[in-house]
Amino acid sequence: MGVAPPQQPSPLLTAGVSARRSSAQDSLLELAARAGDLLLRSGAEISRVEDTIERIGRSGGGRQVSAYATPTGVFVSIDGETRIVRVRQTRNDLDRVARVNSLSRRLASGQLTVAEALAEIDRLERLPDPYPRWAVQVGGGISAAGFAYLFGGRGWEWPLAGLFGYLVAYVLRFLPQVQGGLYVRSWAGGVLASLLSAGAVMVHPAWHLEPLLLGTLMVLVPGVAITNGMRDLLAGELVSGVTRVVEALMVAVAIAAGVALVLAAGGAS
Repeated sequence: MGVAPPQQPSPLLTAGVSARRSSAQDSLLELAARAGDLLLRSGAEISRVEDTIERIGRSGGGRQVSAYATPTGVFVSIDGETRIVRVRQTRNDLDRVARVNSLSRRLASGQLTVAEALAEIDRLERLPDPYPRWAVQVGGGISAAGFAYLFGGRGWEWPLAGLFGYLVAYVLRFLPQVQGGLYVRSWAGGVLASLLSAGAVMVHPAWHLEPLLLGTLMVLVPGVAITNGMRDLLAGELVSGVTRVVEALMVAVAIAAGVALVLAAGGAS
């Protein structure tokens, strides 16, 4: 009696399994890429972006997960499938960074499925700013007043620097978001801070220019960019670290150019 040959799986069954696997892998790849994109656009450091992408890929069943991020783009590869996302504009939104991190950890612990995580990413992308604009402007004024006091401001000097910091933050919100807008805004902020501070000293010569001007300029200093750039350098992310440090230095140069223009014009007159 002969042995029956082993039955081959149905082609339709094999095609269905492959289609489901492909669909699940596409969803996982989309989730990882969109999470990395949202982190980059929110100002997260490169090491955090890559770690989050790899955690999401492994949590969703990916066997070979690779992530490479720069300040302007994300490259994600999961089991041979690759996706590239171009990032053109960034801002500092640490609330979104924390929420995406929490999402990746809940996915890793099994509290979320990939489909639920994608829905959560959709919700995070539509979230309004965590603070109203007036609160950000008031915060800028408070920080300007505090730094003016640290720089030696006394009497009415540090409250006046707080008012100037608020005005600078308020006016800059109306500048359009254009190509190179970060440097234009920084230059315009330096000009406005110098005009306000120098004008106050001209009206009341007993006041000192240095604490007024330095306190107001602290509203413009790219502290998060400098910190993230140094963290990337220390983590061995040389490309992104150098890029972010250079960007922060260019912002500082733009601020200094605006200040120099006003002070030179005042000295010449």
